[in-house]
Amino acid sequence: MGFWPTFALVAGTGIFGAALGRREGTRALTAVQRDLAAGRIPTQALMSGAAILVGGAFLLTPGVLTDVVGLLLLLPPTRGAVLRRLMRGLKGALGRGTLQMSVWQMGGVGRRSGREHIASDAHGLDADSSLEVGFEADQMRMTDDESPPVRPGEIIQD
Repeated sequence: MGFWPTFALVAGTGIFGAALGRREGTRALTAVQRDLAAGRIPTQALMSGAAILVGGAFLLTPGVLTDVVGLLLLLPPTRGAVLRRLMRGLKGALGRGTLQMSVWQMGGVGRRSGREHIASDAHGLDADSSLEVGFEADQMRMTDDESPPVRPGEIIQD
């Protein structure tokens, strides 16, 4: 292609991507605020925001292929398709027990598989279950003679 056409293509996708990323990021932030105001967990909006962030990072990375992937993550229809496929894959891996979770803590990294008990879902997880985690304030109440309750999302140590 040559230097100048390649430079123009990379610069053009960068400028277009920055404008699109700003618009879509603002939409995602508005959706998060709307869900929180309605008392819902903003799962979809946060995932969309993460995809927009990754798409923006791909656009900043030089290269035509990374620009294409970045634009696909910034455009709402293709971003939605990518997120649906990702969720299906995560739920399938969780149902098969092949999803690996890492917990970063001061003592190092602990690994658990998706089949082991997670405090956020005491009944176990299957492929049809939701990945959303609920929290109830009364879980944090305790008397002097009992141990602290398990927090949602905390891995139960054996």
